[in-house]
Amino acid sequence: MATAMFGWFFARYMVFLAPLFLGYAATLHTLDSSAEAPFWWLGALTALAWGLYDLGSLVHQTKQVGNLAQALSGSKTVALTEDSRDDLRFSAFVDVALAAVWFGLAAAGWWWTFKVFADEKGATAAQIEETSYADFIAAASVIATAFGLLLLLRAVTGWWARSTVGLHVWRIPLLQGPLVDFGSLQGVPTGWVSNDPKHAVARCICTAELVQMYPHDAEEIRESLDVVASPHCPIHGIDAINSMSPTEFTHAADQAWLWAAESPWPSRNGQGSGSTVVLGFTGAAFTGYYASIDKDGRVDTGEDSDRAEEFIGQQLDEPEALSAPPLGGIDKIDLHGSGFSGFAVRYKHSRAWFVADETPADSDQSTD
Repeated sequence: MATAMFGWFFARYMVFLAPLFLGYAATLHTLDSSAEAPFWWLGALTALAWGLYDLGSLVHQTKQVGNLAQALSGSKTVALTEDSRDDLRFSAFVDVALAAVWFGLAAAGWWWTFKVFADEKGATAAQIEETSYADFIAAASVIATAFGLLLLLRAVTGWWARSTVGLHVWRIPLLQGPLVDFGSLQGVPTGWVSNDPKHAVARCICTAELVQMYPHDAEEIRESLDVVASPHCPIHGIDAINSMSPTEFTHAADQAWLWAAESPWPSRNGQGSGSTVVLGFTGAAFTGYYASIDKDGRVDTGEDSDRAEEFIGQQLDEPEALSAPPLGGIDKIDLHGSGFSGFAVRYKHSRAWFVADETPADSDQSTD
């Protein structure tokens, strides 16, 4: 059970860890002249072949990204904020520093293991009285060594990928791209409003209405950072949304309360102030950082910088995205001028919906 839980928790790294652990087990079984040793070696070789194939795919992907960057590169350059520069410097040595820590722990563990073995040399099982705890120390040392090697390999592949591709700022397609949709990283879900007392808005009744509806949860509601926006609120209600001019709506389009709870987040197209981009993307070897374009046109990863997360496929239980309601629409607002990849549709009895631009994959699917 412990092995299964470990494999599930570190699933993303098992393509590298599996050959090490299986090879370690195969070596021990061989030293013990165990009949199971050939099966462990078969598993280790299979895992090694899988790991080498994955490494080859990583190298191929990095070269493809490098070729794309070279083909798209022009004379336009963009400045970085100091936070962005610090993040890039930090990412260059963090894996090496962590690997050194793991190797230090592994060295201490191995020293302790062999010291216990030396103390117990020649002792009978009755004298030891119980299974030597050096076995557990050795197991922990193996894990520490494996993670040190993993981090060292990641540092090497990351350095190679950055030197191969170079430093670029990317506008990554959200719906069919290699990274997790930026919208899923937003702090507040659509249809909600901030409940932070430091940024209280006069005449807002969203919290008060929830407290009135659920008095037994009043304390929890007041302590929450976000609450569902009330459709009747004079500031965040549906009438307030529909009373905005198209220009006012466009300027406020990055506010969560404007959008229906079922609507996707408005996706940026990487142009203009506030647009979301990816800094330093090279593929899976180094996914880079989510960043935005500040008012001075610089790339800023912000104080709470986030490493871009690789998209590894749709979950089987993930619901399909809903389409905007076909009835009750008031108008359709073009958001491209403010850096968004789509339109906003406003409704009489609902918050607005974001309708993203059709992607090439969508067009192919619609013609099949």
